[in-house]
Amino acid sequence: MADASSFVKGTQITRWFVPVLTDTDLQKTKSPANQQCHFPVDESLSHIFLRSSPVLRLFFSNTNYENSSEAEIIWDNVTQSNQSFDEFSRVVGGEDAERGQFPWQVLLHGEIAAFCGGSIVNEKWVVTAAHCIKPGVKITVVAGEHNTEKPEPTEQKRNVIRAIPYHSYNASINKYSHDIALLELDEPLELNSYVTPICIADRDYTNIFLKFGYGYVSGWGKVFNRGRSASILQYLKVPLVDRATCLRSTKFSIYSHMFCAGYHEGGKDSCQGDSGGPHVTEVEGTSFLTGIISWGEECAMKGKYGIYTKVSRYVNWIKEKTKLT
Repeated sequence: MADASSFVKGTQITRWFVPVLTDTDLQKTKSPANQQCHFPVDESLSHIFLRSSPVLRLFFSNTNYENSSEAEIIWDNVTQSNQSFDEFSRVVGGEDAERGQFPWQVLLHGEIAAFCGGSIVNEKWVVTAAHCIKPGVKITVVAGEHNTEKPEPTEQKRNVIRAIPYHSYNASINKYSHDIALLELDEPLELNSYVTPICIADRDYTNIFLKFGYGYVSGWGKVFNRGRSASILQYLKVPLVDRATCLRSTKFSIYSHMFCAGYHEGGKDSCQGDSGGPHVTEVEGTSFLTGIISWGEECAMKGKYGIYTKVSRYVNWIKEKTKLT
């Protein structure tokens, strides 16, 4: 993961750097619960906005998503997949994140170990990859996590009481097609500088932001192919790969609701254990969700790229299900 300084300087929330955090420290942090997910429109960005009420048009879309029937999975304990996260799972070559640098990032933990990532949508909902979930073993969502090897006062743990995969997701046909799901938490998260929802724009602008060219991915996945998982949250700046190059790089299907990101020369990529985590694009100091880490062939191999779920295709569904405004 690269270019740490540029992202740290442009983050959307107050940054707190303290060596030891106490409950008192946490109470003193500025809560971003009422923070508006918007950014100043300057001349360099004005060409992508309609002149009338740009911020209102950005966050209050009237576009309806397809009202297809969907199978909601409602369990007392929603569970992790028992599949092997081997060559298909989806940070290699990344950098250690600062505490609170990616406050929307969560860790999905099973009964034995962590296995996937996710992003906070609001106090009660998390978005992740659909292939990460199935009935069986209790899933715990850990928000405010930084170092998985020790307890931290910033951590908040919640159980998942309901999972809603996208209505077109069918793992028996292709477990990476429409690879997105929503997780409902048993209790609301307490928002602060370490636990903050990711901003989600409407469909059109999410697609525009993706095409800015670079995004950031984060997670506690393997730090090299078939290697150990990271204990400190890792992040990486990845370039968007044009569709023609993406299609030529693999024998597997890359559908229109997927995109490729990464480096042709290899050495940097999302990897096993990062699945479900965020691909975010920074716009004028505000971070927007543009992708979900989904799959890839090995990790960080030359000529191979990470494959991501294109969030713009699912924005209206996310907002309708989570009551996000």
